[in-house]
Amino acid sequence: MPGDFIFGRRSASIELGMSERTIRTNLDSLRKRKNVTIKTTNKFSIISVINWDIYQSDKSTSDQQSDQQVTSKRPASDHKQECKAFKNVKNKDFLSDSTEYGLSELLFDEILKNNPNQKKPNLQTWAKDIDRMIRLDNRNPDDIRKIIVWAQGDTFWKSNILSAVKLRQHFDKLYLKMTGGKKGDKYDF
Repeated sequence: MPGDFIFGRRSASIELGMSERTIRTNLDSLRKRKNVTIKTTNKFSIISVINWDIYQSDKSTSDQQSDQQVTSKRPASDHKQECKAFKNVKNKDFLSDSTEYGLSELLFDEILKNNPNQKKPNLQTWAKDIDRMIRLDNRNPDDIRKIIVWAQGDTFWKSNILSAVKLRQHFDKLYLKMTGGKKGDKYDF
């Protein structure tokens, strides 16, 4: 239903860089304020945003002023934590022909060249990390492709870059090693 999404504290913790406890506290706060309902299973929760349709429509000026008055009565840190907790939580699946998914497959294919017994990862999870590299880190997909191929051909890095999250974490080190520390306006390798 609109306003519903599947949510896992562990994956949200990794994606948002927050502790699971902080996420649980923020969710409990939203639930107590009757902003969301939470249906829990043994693997994930289904969170329903109450009045989702209201949040999606344009509000009148008086409604916005009313919301600002209510918000200003709450501590700023409380509001910021709630916003941060839900800001980038996405349940987006990448199509097999998307750039993000294609780069994830390329990374796995290159890893398989070095270790044919490598366990197949969740390529959707890898695609989300590639998406973050492109969207948040402003990495060019062609540069990511070049670094994937180079890293899996390097004797040291091929055993250290075995996931998209590690690729993202070490991207700048990989670039410097690959280019010999040359400086440039853009990745000109």
